[in-house]
Amino acid sequence: MKIAICGTIASGKSEVCKEIAKKYPVLNCDELAKQCYNPKHEAYNKIVQLFGEEILNQQLIDLKSIAKIIFEDSNKRKSLENIIHPYVKKEILALNDSYNFVEIALLFECGWEDLFDKIVLVTCDMQIAIDRMIKNRGYDYNHALARLNSQFDPKVQIAKSDYVIYNNSTKENLVVEVEKMLERIIQ
Repeated sequence: MKIAICGTIASGKSEVCKEIAKKYPVLNCDELAKQCYNPKHEAYNKIVQLFGEEILNQQLIDLKSIAKIIFEDSNKRKSLENIIHPYVKKEILALNDSYNFVEIALLFECGWEDLFDKIVLVTCDMQIAIDRMIKNRGYDYNHALARLNSQFDPKVQIAKSDYVIYNNSTKENLVVEVEKMLERIIQ
């Protein structure tokens, strides 16, 4: 069984996955994507060709430079996704344990819902997400709001999910919610 763990930025997906990882393996799609920036990865040269050598810092791709470019240029973002996503999808398709949890921020944006047997959405109120981005990521209010507004509509995500965890409270409450979700999903 493949189970997607998705959600909006600063919703707590990673915290949920840390709790799940205490019992089950969790594949992190962001980490898989980051492997593509390694000079030894076959996607590396395609990425450098797309953005030019100005994104390099001593042969290493500067991720902040790429983030700035793709946030401002949706065509470049789409081109980068066309390079990276096939590698990520291949790893998801290769999973074959009894329970495969996959942390995937862009599940709905990629249209990969059909790759999974169950979809778990982690979400929180918009102001809580903004406050978390300001506190934990150093974003200013406008940047945090722009990041949220660039994502798939949370209401649509909720409608497409099999289980929703609302992470508006404490870490202790989140742990309880994860346990409830695991009991329900793995029954």
